[in-house]
Amino acid sequence: MVDGCTRPACSGHLAAFDGYGGGRGDVVFPYRVVACDELRIYGQALSASDVLQVYQDSEPTPVLSSVRVAGVSPSGATMAWSTNVPADSQVEYGPTAAYGSSTIVNTGLVFSHAQTLSGLAHGTLYHYRVKSRNAAGTLTVSGDFTFIFRSGRRLVRSQP
Repeated sequence: MVDGCTRPACSGHLAAFDGYGGGRGDVVFPYRVVACDELRIYGQALSASDVLQVYQDSEPTPVLSSVRVAGVSPSGATMAWSTNVPADSQVEYGPTAAYGSSTIVNTGLVFSHAQTLSGLAHGTLYHYRVKSRNAAGTLTVSGDFTFIFRSGRRLVRSQP
């Protein structure tokens, strides 16, 4: 056992790194678990927020692209976009840039996103923005887009 930890998982270990040291696979680094419930780097315990920050820093931030109105129905419109990394999907929308409505977050982590806006009134100008969050929790929000909802017809829209 290591440093008073009584759980079997807390024991000394050796790790061999293949390809390290000229590709010979002969470099072995000793390491020990010094506590069963904390992560230490260079002897310093990391808090939960420190660990989360390290994780978030290693995950690419979602980049939104191809934000568009993908289709219309008699009472709604489908917004679509892409991300460079798997991420969730949500759209905020409303008659002003304050929005006021949003779709339910689709927590599936995907590259191609689509969300349907419902309860839209014919002939009304709507503002919308899309939002995606990666597995590490990093959120990216688009700029403001607008469109005029005309049920059953092509929508008029503008870029942010």
